[in-house]
Amino acid sequence: MEAPASVIQARVQKRSGIVWSKAYIDELIASEKKAVEGIAENLNVDLLKITNQVSNELIWDDYGWIVEKKLE
Repeated sequence: MEAPASVIQARVQKRSGIVWSKAYIDELIASEKKAVEGIAENLNVDLLKITNQVSNELIWDDYGWIVEKKLE
């Protein structure tokens, strides 16, 4: 669970001794969220590619078990 911006702001101020505006902290948090969302999106695409590749190479039964590898 993410800490509220005010808590994060207080921690940053305490560590650095610098008082930053809440707007700056909000902007910093928003940019970090965008970066994390971008990474997550890329991971999802990569996982989808891997899943599709594995699914294309294997034969699955109705219960989700691998029955055999497809022969080429």
